[in-house]
Amino acid sequence: MWKISFLFVILVASAFAQNAKQSSAPSGQATMQMGAFDYRPEGVSVKAGQTVRFINNSSATHTVTDGPLNDPKKNGSERADLLPAGEKPFDSGDIEPQQTWEHQFKTPGTYRFHCAYHEKDGMSGVVTVAK
Repeated sequence: MWKISFLFVILVASAFAQNAKQSSAPSGQATMQMGAFDYRPEGVSVKAGQTVRFINNSSATHTVTDGPLNDPKKNGSERADLLPAGEKPFDSGDIEPQQTWEHQFKTPGTYRFHCAYHEKDGMSGVVTVAK
């Protein structure tokens, strides 16, 4: 009986370990969660060429919008969105609850972005890209 119980414990532990591996972000990818009015964590660091996956875990629709303030009609940002020199603004479009969006960051530098719907609530984040 002891051997069967021991074997059962090993099988259960192995299954948990496999699930933990499958739920982690793929290699070369960072993850940011979206709450009601925030990105979690507020900032991540990646290497040039890596992808960040944005996961909307809230019940609200969100965006990941990076647009310099020289176009306030498009983004309305008061948080000084920022892009590295030569990069073009990006916009995820609507990310519905329980949906994801991914963006590859190719150019080293700082990317500050916001949610087009909740920027006035302070929903902004940053991705820092190293060489």
